[in-house]
Amino acid sequence: MIITILDLINIGVSKNSVLEISSTLPILHLFSPILTRLIPSLYGSKSKSKFVSIADATSMAEKLTSLGSSSNLDCKNVALGVLCVIHAELTALVPFDCFPYIKAGLCMYDGDECWVSEDTLDNNTVQLMRRRALHLLDLIVNNANNNANLNQSWTHYVACFQSLENEFQTHLVEQVWGLVASLSLQCSTDPTIMGFDWIGALVARALFSDNPTVRKLSLYRFMSNGVGISNDYVPPPLPPPPLPPPQTTHQGQKKPKTKKAKNQPSFLAPITILTTKFFAQVVFKSLNSLSLNTHFEYIDDRTSSKINCDLASMLRDFLTSYLAASFSLNPSHSTTLLTDLIVSPSLHLSLVQILLEAFINQYEISKTRISISTHDVLAICSDMKVRLKIVHPDAKIKFLNNFAKFLTTTEVANPPPNPSQVLFLLSLFPSPLNPNSPFPFMDSLKQHLSNLPNDFLSKAPGSIASAFLTMDFPAPKLPASKTAQSIALLAALSPLQSSALWASINKGLASAHSSAYSDPVKTHKALLLLIHGCEHLILGGSGNGELVVNNKNDMLPPHPSIELLLANASNLIFDELNKITFIVDEQFNNGAKQQNNPLSNILNYSKYLDVLVTHFPNSGTISSSVNKLLNSSIDKLTATATATSTDHVTLLSCCSIALSCGGEFEFDTITDPNLSKDKIVEIFKSVRGLEFVSSASASSSSSEQNARSSFQLFKWETLAQLSQLIFSINDSNLVDYSFELVNFAAGELSATPTNAIKYLFETSMCAAEFYINNSTTYPSDVTLKSLFSAMWATIEEEEKAWRKKGMVTAYCQVVFSSRNVSNKTCNLKPLFKELMEMAATKKPYMGRAASSALITSCMKNGGEPAVGYRDQLFDLLLHKEPKVKLVECVGEGIEKGENFIEHDDNEEDNDNDNVNEGLTTDSLPDEYPQTATVRGFALFFLEWLPASDMNDETKRELVEYLILKLLDLNFHKELSENNPMTGTVWFLKKLYSFQALCLLSRFVSPRIADQVADKLFDIMEFMTHGPIRFYMECFAIQCFNLEASTFSKRLFSKLHKNKCSSQLQSSLLIILGYCICSDEASEKARTNWDLEEVISGIAPWLGSTQGFNRACAQLLAHEVLPKVEQTPYTRRLFSYLEENPEMKNLRKKQLKFFGNFSIAGSLTMNGILTAPRDSEDLPMPNTLVEILKTSMQSLYEEMHPDELDAVGIPLWKVLEKEKAVRALLGEEMNDSDDEDEFSTLFQRKILPFDLLDLKSTELAKNSRSNAAGNVKQQMIVCASLIDKAPNLGGLARTCEIFALDKLIVPDLKVKKMDNFKAVSVSAGDWVDIEAVREEDLVEFLLKHRTLGYSIVALEQTSKSMPLHEFEFPLKTVLLLGDEQRGIPVELLPLVDTCVEIPQRGVTRSLNVHVTGALAIWEYSKQKMLKGAQC
Repeated sequence: MIITILDLINIGVSKNSVLEISSTLPILHLFSPILTRLIPSLYGSKSKSKFVSIADATSMAEKLTSLGSSSNLDCKNVALGVLCVIHAELTALVPFDCFPYIKAGLCMYDGDECWVSEDTLDNNTVQLMRRRALHLLDLIVNNANNNANLNQSWTHYVACFQSLENEFQTHLVEQVWGLVASLSLQCSTDPTIMGFDWIGALVARALFSDNPTVRKLSLYRFMSNGVGISNDYVPPPLPPPPLPPPQTTHQGQKKPKTKKAKNQPSFLAPITILTTKFFAQVVFKSLNSLSLNTHFEYIDDRTSSKINCDLASMLRDFLTSYLAASFSLNPSHSTTLLTDLIVSPSLHLSLVQILLEAFINQYEISKTRISISTHDVLAICSDMKVRLKIVHPDAKIKFLNNFAKFLTTTEVANPPPNPSQVLFLLSLFPSPLNPNSPFPFMDSLKQHLSNLPNDFLSKAPGSIASAFLTMDFPAPKLPASKTAQSIALLAALSPLQSSALWASINKGLASAHSSAYSDPVKTHKALLLLIHGCEHLILGGSGNGELVVNNKNDMLPPHPSIELLLANASNLIFDELNKITFIVDEQFNNGAKQQNNPLSNILNYSKYLDVLVTHFPNSGTISSSVNKLLNSSIDKLTATATATSTDHVTLLSCCSIALSCGGEFEFDTITDPNLSKDKIVEIFKSVRGLEFVSSASASSSSSEQNARSSFQLFKWETLAQLSQLIFSINDSNLVDYSFELVNFAAGELSATPTNAIKYLFETSMCAAEFYINNSTTYPSDVTLKSLFSAMWATIEEEEKAWRKKGMVTAYCQVVFSSRNVSNKTCNLKPLFKELMEMAATKKPYMGRAASSALITSCMKNGGEPAVGYRDQLFDLLLHKEPKVKLVECVGEGIEKGENFIEHDDNEEDNDNDNVNEGLTTDSLPDEYPQTATVRGFALFFLEWLPASDMNDETKRELVEYLILKLLDLNFHKELSENNPMTGTVWFLKKLYSFQALCLLSRFVSPRIADQVADKLFDIMEFMTHGPIRFYMECFAIQCFNLEASTFSKRLFSKLHKNKCSSQLQSSLLIILGYCICSDEASEKARTNWDLEEVISGIAPWLGSTQGFNRACAQLLAHEVLPKVEQTPYTRRLFSYLEENPEMKNLRKKQLKFFGNFSIAGSLTMNGILTAPRDSEDLPMPNTLVEILKTSMQSLYEEMHPDELDAVGIPLWKVLEKEKAVRALLGEEMNDSDDEDEFSTLFQRKILPFDLLDLKSTELAKNSRSNAAGNVKQQMIVCASLIDKAPNLGGLARTCEIFALDKLIVPDLKVKKMDNFKAVSVSAGDWVDIEAVREEDLVEFLLKHRTLGYSIVALEQTSKSMPLHEFEFPLKTVLLLGDEQRGIPVELLPLVDTCVEIPQRGVTRSLNVHVTGALAIWEYSKQKMLKGAQC
């Protein structure tokens, strides 16, 4: 029957048809559970009769492997699943080789097809296939009879892979790297045993881990020799020949020990063992999945050493080594890697940049160029053209600079590129934005083009420019403007420079003065060459890009022939502007090209005129033409108010263009300046009063809408430029008008197109700023609120995020201006609060703008207004900005913290340059974290305070308020009663509070010293994480420097306590040691001590069980004992501390530390913001405790070099652990045991067989079994009253381990929280979790009572039973209470029994997760003892 089933399955697969395979899959899934159940019954060890022959069994296995050879993953999956069952039962009867199919299931990449693709694969499918393949390999490896050729390497391989499957338990992953390294070396020396494709599958499993920490850690190990593959392009040394067999010893004779060299060389596989496909499909994809978060910090649990690196930089160096080593073997591999990766649309540009840098570095090593075809270069350019459009300009230039450098390392294969292909390459590179700062890629491009044959760079530019006027170039085609830009760049790179263009420009523009010139296309192309030649800095000035001045430093005009061409060019621009009409026919509306769009044409000609004005400032022809255009347009506008609106569009566009190009009004020379001012105001009001009137000749509604939108655009652009003129006039008559203008602008929003919003806002901002600064009486709150609301309404209409950011910055500088902030009657606090709340919802730029403006205005007023905003300053010191996913960028191209969503090449970033005054990110250190900008501004203010001109009493009032409030924050119950988890809100509040206190410590005066000391040492008794305690200790040390007597009393009162926690003890001894031993401590702190009290304080800790505290106490005793009255006891103690060799060496290291280590850097803004950070962006400073512990470890290594293992851990610790393990196993450890054997033993967690999901989905649904195949226990844990995610995560893990029915939580969203996942690991995916809100608990409990469940509550009541005396019913709902208030009284009547856990300690409560776990174990134990079946 089985063979018949397989024949049916194989019908479609054998035809290798996608349609047939897809139709076969339902049959596969239908019969797979039947096969998995029939095979054990037919061939199992308990079966007495065999129903089919061995030949049939072999035939069945061969048919299954043919299914596995299909490219369809579902076929592989089902085939592997059934093969697992066959091998479990029929291993001795199946002689065929399954290894190719196992490798296909394990490998996450294979040949040209990468299997790891989020778009095409279900992660669960891949995981299931991988686990089935691993299980099948385990079965084969463990069967010695059928696999005699398999050596121990395969056992190690399976063990490594199984550990990697437990990816959320980092310690299990960390232990495999030694074995992986040995496998890699074996692979390189004897590939017949195990090829690199198997090692690659193992490494890929780690690099594609779902745990980001494991993914980063695996990348680090891979690129730092951790997997046994060299990261150097120099071939590593070969391993030594095999050692002779060990000498035998008599029974009871100890094996002689051999000393290991401390840094013995490790033998590594050469880097060339890696394949380009492995780099492309595994390494780059793994790093790419980190989404630019490539910084990695990690503490090695075994060695306690810190890893702090940038994985992207490591990849650059590693790839450089690979390219340098492999290039001599097969240069084509390098080209393949380049072309495969650089055009990958899913690869971040930052990784493409790393790839280019690696090729550049490889060239510096090998001095050998890469051969690359013109086709490949053009493919790269085409891809980059698309991707660089949304990248910030600075990042774009950095990338292009590296791309140009990369081109210098290549040689173009024959045939060489034709002119069209060269221009297409050059079109990737933009024109310089700043005439004084040419782009850095120019030299590299020149070097690359110089390598082209036939002296291309010297001879081609002139002829290409001439040909451009008369013909169209062949493919790849470019628009005329882009072609002209590329030709201008080519001329700029050539020795000919400007002379390569002037001949063609003269040919095209010489006859342009005539209105009837014969070739408009030729003339237009000549104009484009002139414009782009100016942009590339080879035209302009005197004609060659340079300005010439006379002895009076006056600019000399261009040559008359050039002036003639400029006059023709400007006239051509004006003629083209006048020809533009917004009334078009239906053909345009049905789909004209972009270049025929009237608005686009106006913007282009505006840009052309601006370029001419900028690069020919010495041309009288251009300036007079611009002035003429402005005045004639204004005259027509003001004289013909009833003209058609289409005429107004053209006139308004001419006005805005002329004003932006520096046009001047004719009445500026009138002797009475008031007349010119009045005239400008009159013009402004006239333009403002213009309205769009529909034209009867409009051919379509779309045409009219285009004209209307353009009318509004140019109207507001003109008003924005005129507003800067009229509101620069100090005229009180304009105050009321400015207020009315702001409200008018807000009222026009509905009729204003999106591209005109920025000009409307600029007009509104100028008017609002004028109104606030020039009002004779300060505006009321109602008036200001109306003004600010009108401005904000404009901002909300803006669609481009990067432009809205600039508008918000300008808005905040107007709102929080010096006059507003310093006026005590102006209440800006609600508005500030509103902006900060919006900043917390993924809009951090709002918080940065508001905080920057507020702090800047406070500083401009000497700091005095800060007292009124002290609560806001307090909040800023504790503020953490949300992380925002930035647009793909390269390196440091994007300004720190900016939320650029896109960038338009036609827009400029300096739209709001006039409002960028004040505190900016330039005031912060270079490497500060993105999420600390707002807090950085507040810390900057605190650091500025000592040098400020603020009144001393006002300053004291401000800083003392902040100091005491920051300390009081730490007495909140969330901090005093709990030690919050790292990364949580309260953890950050405590951390940030002490960072701020470090800056404020200099202001601790005798007036508040007693309060600060009492609060500080009480806070130090709370359990605190290391980074927070570091800043706490720094703050305390600084306070000792200022008020030693006050703080020393509190220190000794704590130190004399018999019940002093180890953490508090360490902090007190560090503070004491620093103040007594450090050269940085003040004289007051070093000498103002009662030495007898010091001795009495440290004496108990000389014998502390904590080695660190004991060492500190010994150092202090050695420093103080000679200074007190001598007794035999003190003399003997000092003699021992003075003369003992280990004491001397340890003291030397400690004194060196205390003498050199400076906390001054931690008391500055720079020190706080640039402290080392972990992968979650949390500060991880080098704490005093860790530094001293390192010195103690270093001492041990020096004193006992022969007693350390390979990673520096004392061997006695390793052996003690091994003895403990063997004792549990009932084994004895002999001295003859090989010490190295222990290094190959590591913790394994084998996957349960039923995790391979060999049952059908339908059977699983109807089963009472869990994912591991065990019967679920009928206990439901109800945790609806618990609101802390870590406790719920722990309960989920406990429920899954004991196979409970389900867990009830208040909200299913908790499953997505990081702190839930961190504790539950993967248990949340395997246990049934349901949500029941607290208000629905009554209904839930009543329902389950009717279903036969007993409600058992864990609560201390007068009738509670001890847990160990209570017999749990089979069907139980375990009700857990809130961490603080327990189970509400109203729920107790619904409870059948209350149980409690007997206690013998002082503390009256256990953590709710621990309590629940104890009850769950008691229930499980009772059921296991009874053998109950659920």
